[in-house]
Amino acid sequence: MSPVELEDLRDAKVALLKEFLAMEPPKINGEDLLHKWEEIYTPDIRQTVVETVTGPSDDETNRVFPYEKIQAIVGDGGSWKWPRMRLL
Repeated sequence: MSPVELEDLRDAKVALLKEFLAMEPPKINGEDLLHKWEEIYTPDIRQTVVETVTGPSDDETNRVFPYEKIQAIVGDGGSWKWPRMRLL
């Protein structure tokens, strides 16, 4: 992925995360939350490799949480709160 494509991906995911975090019941139901999560946690994010203490992440032998993969792409998303809450 080129640096420009990575930036575009980051910007798109930041926008989706902001929408996701703003969703509140009863106006938004669980189905809507799941749909938004599927927009965020796409194959591009699932395939992200995160450097861990024990080496690069791998879905078979060195798993990481979804928020770690998302954070590797979006960083702090322009909000100091995101790293503290571990995104999701």
